[in-house]
Amino acid sequence: MIPKEDNTYQQYHRRVFAHHEAGHATIAYRLGRKFDHIEVIPSLTPWLIQFGGSMGHIDYIGLMYDETKRGIEALDEVLSKQLQAIIYTYAGPVAEARLEIDPNKASIMEYLDCIEKCLDMGKGAENSDYEQIEKILQGIENVKLDRVKPESFRFFDRMYDPERMMMRAISMVEKDWDAITRLAKVLIDRGRLSYDEACVVIENEDR
Repeated sequence: MIPKEDNTYQQYHRRVFAHHEAGHATIAYRLGRKFDHIEVIPSLTPWLIQFGGSMGHIDYIGLMYDETKRGIEALDEVLSKQLQAIIYTYAGPVAEARLEIDPNKASIMEYLDCIEKCLDMGKGAENSDYEQIEKILQGIENVKLDRVKPESFRFFDRMYDPERMMMRAISMVEKDWDAITRLAKVLIDRGRLSYDEACVVIENEDR
């Protein structure tokens, strides 16, 4: 095992977190969600090591909704954007797992297990991917109980199935893997990128 103070250990985790944040950013961009910036800090501090903190961060801009929509259209827009949020939140741990395991060589169960392990690392940590997804799912469940008739629960659950969102995240990360790795490399070099800077990297295949 590499000592935690060793530069190789620091570089490895910086690379992992850069891909994690690049996964969030790339898929959020594809789904139309803006963010102010993404960043990775230079190194793991003793505090971060002790408490399982992150070397990376993405600062999302608040969701915007069409105020002209009413009734079922407004509800569908809210739920659709919440499901998209699940997709790009999953995209971080999915990209992290993709860095560790080549899905073309590993079984789907090995890949899913690695994704779950990456996600579970944030359990109990405020604003972690795990906690964010749990909050979104609870919000969707509250909408169901408050706005949907019991006889329509099964249809609602099929329409707004979080497991489908994770599979969608896996598919999108795989499709955009080159852009994610390109963005992660620039993020490692520069440490912090604005939304516009990240978009240029994502779209510029020659960068």
